[in-house]
Amino acid sequence: MRFMVQTPDLRAGFGCDSAVFQIQGVHFRVQFAGANQKIQVEGQEPLAGSANFLLGDRPEQWRSGLPTFHKILYRELYPGIDMTYSGTGHRVKSEFTVAPDADPAQIRLEYSNAERVSIGTDGALIVQIGGVELREEAPVAYQSTAVRASYRVIDRNTVGFEIGP
Repeated sequence: MRFMVQTPDLRAGFGCDSAVFQIQGVHFRVQFAGANQKIQVEGQEPLAGSANFLLGDRPEQWRSGLPTFHKILYRELYPGIDMTYSGTGHRVKSEFTVAPDADPAQIRLEYSNAERVSIGTDGALIVQIGGVELREEAPVAYQSTAVRASYRVIDRNTVGFEIGP
């Protein structure tokens, strides 16, 4: 994993092809299905502090003075599509930026170990994993004005988006 986030309610690691989460004692991976294999993941909006990882009894494996960031950017995750993860309080939010003429139907998020993915009456994505129900708020899309957007269930553990004109 290239980056990590830890709050009292969440642990997350961010690698090139996926993000791994631990929420309420449940571990799962969100795989970026069909994504660019040579993705660059980078920190954005540096924070004032740094992080130290002094794990184990081998100082040569310790890491100190690591930079911290407000956002993690996946540049060109799909052709013409960037994705960022950012934190607000105890929550992590993903956001896709779609360039003109890029196809948002390319975006496919595969939830490992998902028993079921569905869409709630409020448009939220509901993922059931390990007896826990996780909810992602309904997507919001905009250009110069709001654009209709919703989740689309592709199969038992994969979702995408439907975007209006």
